[in-house]
Amino acid sequence: MVDTTHSGLTSVDRVALVGLVVAIYGGILSTINSVVQVVAYRKDRADVVLKVRSNMMTTSDRRYEGMKLTLVTATNRGKRPVTIEGFSTKLLDSRTEFLLMDIRPPIPCEITEGKSVTAYVNEASANREYVECYYVWDSVGRYFRARMVPWPRSLWSRFRRKYFPVLREKSCD
Repeated sequence: MVDTTHSGLTSVDRVALVGLVVAIYGGILSTINSVVQVVAYRKDRADVVLKVRSNMMTTSDRRYEGMKLTLVTATNRGKRPVTIEGFSTKLLDSRTEFLLMDIRPPIPCEITEGKSVTAYVNEASANREYVECYYVWDSVGRYFRARMVPWPRSLWSRFRRKYFPVLREKSCD
């Protein structure tokens, strides 16, 4: 004779049901823990954001008197410090890249959480309509970009650089 309760479940069925509930509960807890760990990892890493501001003028610095400037600012949004090694720009449909040299504070520069470093570009010597992106790189070799054109145009430019090696070189002068 099988021992049944008023619900019609045997003791073996009850043990299996309790085991299933505990397994589901454990699966939910481990999933939540995994999501929390991924979020914590993403917050803990270095995250450099580039901001590009055009048509800037200064009144307090004689070096830039009467010049319109483009400011490229790299800010560390992450918790880990990052050592910025350089600033550069990539032109559309061209294999030429230009190194930005007027940078404050001087590079290599370690930026901690919330700190920034800025490159100054004279707009008279740079054709903004040909700039595909500005980018910085750190001491580990990671690149952080600020795209200046929509992604389809950037993709077309990369395609042309790769498969059509002889392209009309656009100068920044």
